[in-house]
Amino acid sequence: MNGSVSIPVQAGMKVPYSANLVTSYDGKGRYIQTFLDDHGIWSVSYAPTWTGNTEQWTDVTTSDGKPGHGEAVRTDNDHYTYTGYGTPTGTTPNFKIACQRQSS
Repeated sequence: MNGSVSIPVQAGMKVPYSANLVTSYDGKGRYIQTFLDDHGIWSVSYAPTWTGNTEQWTDVTTSDGKPGHGEAVRTDNDHYTYTGYGTPTGTTPNFKIACQRQSS
C-alpha cells in the first residue's frame, strides 16, 4: 500500500511538507513500513496487526540513528491521530498529528 502526506504552508511553517510511505504485510503477523520525507528523513518500522482501533509502530532503523515508536488511533473510517515518541520505550510524546484520509 502506498500513502502520502501533503501539508501546505500553515502558521509556523515556511515551506510545505510532504512524505511518502510504503507499507506491506510480511505474512508473519507484522506490517513493515518505509517512510521518506522531503527533508531526507527516513525510517523503517514495523507494527503487529491492529488491536481494536490502535496500531503500535516501532522503528527498526532511522536516518538519524535514533529509533522511536508511535501510536496510530483510528477515530472513524477517515480520521486518525498519530503520536510519536522519541525513543522505543518513551512515554512523553514529541509530536502528535491529526490525519484525514483523502481518496484520489
